[in-house]
Amino acid sequence: MNCLFLSGSGSSRSGTGAGTTARDSGPSGRTLTLNEGTGWSAGFGGSALKFDGQGHFAQADGPVIDTTTSYSVSAWATLDSLPGSYATVVSQDGRRQENPFYLQYGQGAFAFSTSGGNRAHYVTTPELGRWYHLVDIRDAERNEIRLYVDGVLASTAVAGPADVSTGPCAVGRAKWGGGNVDFWKGSADGVHAFDKALSSEEVAALHAAEKP
Repeated sequence: MNCLFLSGSGSSRSGTGAGTTARDSGPSGRTLTLNEGTGWSAGFGGSALKFDGQGHFAQADGPVIDTTTSYSVSAWATLDSLPGSYATVVSQDGRRQENPFYLQYGQGAFAFSTSGGNRAHYVTTPELGRWYHLVDIRDAERNEIRLYVDGVLASTAVAGPADVSTGPCAVGRAKWGGGNVDFWKGSADGVHAFDKALSSEEVAALHAAEKP
């Protein structure tokens, strides 16, 4: 499992395909802890986190990005089945009913959703078991959120007001009204968090460098 939580560029997590933690190799040092039942599977370049959609996830011990300003989050993900509502591959907990952001699939679309009902979404029926590269970007300067799928800009939307995040970054779940919801059924690998809005060129380069 390669997870990057870097400042200015990105940060990195790695796992051996066993055990209950995925190490953050970036400066934030936010190791992911797997909850009971979360497993490992083959990733695109090593090992990946494996979720069954039944309450399993991994999370850091705190936030990895400041959600009140510009940021970018990326992940490689597969789905084993399509969710009835939403399934979330990466999110970060906030202090309100909803999280400041969700990188997810639901209602027939990949989506970057932020508080207040703002959503950049890309309508598609994903191929089950296929690795997709998903990147969400909040550009505070342009008041815009952007969603990239496989290195290509797929959707934009108005960002709306920023929300403070004081809780942990999580892979494999969302949080709503204080409870864990929208569990991912599939795998996740190559999770990155950046404290800036990546350009289209940077997203394309990241995709090209990591593409299986």
